Amino acid sequence: MKRRLSLSIVLLIAVLGSVSFAVSASPPKSGSPCSKLGKIQIFAGKKFTCIKSGKRVVWNKGILQKIPSPSPSPTSRVDVVNPNPSPAASVSQPSITNSPAIPSSPSSYAESPKYAPVSDCKIPDGRIDKTLNFDHFERNNGFPLQGALLPTTGVVNFLTFFVDFSDAIGSDKDIEYFRSQEEVFKNWFQVASYGKLKAEITSANKWFRASKPSAEYILSSSNYGNHPKFAQEFIDLTKTNFNWRNVDAFIIHFPEKNNLQLQSAQLGRNVLLETHQGALRMNYQYYGPWQYQFAREVKNKYPNYWAAQWLHENLHDLGLTLHAPGNGLNTGVGQSQLSYSLALNAWELFKLGWIVDNQVYCAPLSTLNTSIIKLLPLEINGDGDRIAVIPISQFKALVIESRRPVGLSKDWPITMSGIFVYEIDTTSVTDRSEEFKGSALDNGNNIKYPKWAFYLSPDDRRVDSSLPASKLDPDKFYQEWLMRVGETITTDRVKIKFLISNGYDFVEISKR
Repeated sequence: MKRRLSLSIVLLIAVLGSVSFAVSASPPKSGSPCSKLGKIQIFAGKKFTCIKSGKRVVWNKGILQKIPSPSPSPTSRVDVVNPNPSPAASVSQPSITNSPAIPSSPSSYAESPKYAPVSDCKIPDGRIDKTLNFDHFERNNGFPLQGALLPTTGVVNFLTFFVDFSDAIGSDKDIEYFRSQEEVFKNWFQVASYGKLKAEITSANKWFRASKPSAEYILSSSNYGNHPKFAQEFIDLTKTNFNWRNVDAFIIHFPEKNNLQLQSAQLGRNVLLETHQGALRMNYQYYGPWQYQFAREVKNKYPNYWAAQWLHENLHDLGLTLHAPGNGLNTGVGQSQLSYSLALNAWELFKLGWIVDNQVYCAPLSTLNTSIIKLLPLEINGDGDRIAVIPISQFKALVIESRRPVGLSKDWPITMSGIFVYEIDTTSVTDRSEEFKGSALDNGNNIKYPKWAFYLSPDDRRVDSSLPASKLDPDKFYQEWLMRVGETITTDRVKIKFLISNGYDFVEISKR
């Protein structure tokens, strides 16, 4: 009995010794040489075994190991951005601040170490014509960011002012309403950029009276190019009320009910205009009566419509194409000004530098190993990776982002918690000819109409991307593309599996 016990102890010591050695040895890599057949080494949540392959002795691909959950402890929390805006005078403030933090329970998965530099995932511009064009349909969708007319970090300075007319007189109520929308607009930059870009707004609580009745201001397709002349006339009304020297862009507000004969949106980009401080190049926005009427019609459903409208156009001025993936869908402010979410997609956050290099999990297909990625939702402020990029060719990549119905997406239903997967192609020039709100032939994610990105749907509930928008419910269609726990997305070369979700989302990626 004693001999058997002694032998057991010897064997146990031998096993413990071999495990200790395996953990302390240099990290194994699939296919690399190993020293002894049958040797086992644990690394990054995987068990690697030394096997014989042909005449060589090498490490196998490794088997994913579940790790035991730690003993119960107080639930950890992820910090949330809360800029705590000051409400405009006696106005009920539409909020875009983040909701309370999502509790994060312990996970039985460990994130795999990063094995590719972020530079490998900064997909370059692949367009044939790389000419800088301020028309956002033809912008560069790869790296580096091109054509930004506004600062992307630091401070961006906006100026707003109110213009009324003898046949459309402005009111204090109009001023209060637009002030509330300006607060949403201003606070968005702090939240969406994770504190990297602050917006300042200069304005005055007064109306500047135009020289002609509103009905005499006419811009049609034939004379639309005259909108800078009107912008200049409206600037002249303000005389010496403002210091324009540091203004990056301005927005002109009209009374909610007016008789203007303008097109829906007058957008000036990098236009030279005269101010009291001299000639300056600025961007500007002002809108026609259709937009004001439409804003009133959707006010209950989309209370931050005006803020989203200004944001969307200024994001173009930051150098972004927007309008993909899923153009027109309720997935973010880049897809639509009529969106329940005001979030910006992860790829364009990455391009702006608002997602920084150490928040990127880069896994090129050429060197892809089976890996586990731990993603922090875009709507939450905290530490961790915000985006996973899998380059599949020189100009194409798969992008994975985590989302939550809080903060900038607080108006989403509670079921909108999961991940989006989309494929980007930097060779594409966006085609909006049949988009969601146009002829209704393009549902926004139909590959028949080129875009720089398209959402991918899970394997077990393939979404028909060719269905025309006229046959779809836009309030449900955008939800179809969100991937939930346990689902997989398989492309011709990559498999993505959604493992578990708590405060973070854990995703496994592997080469097929």
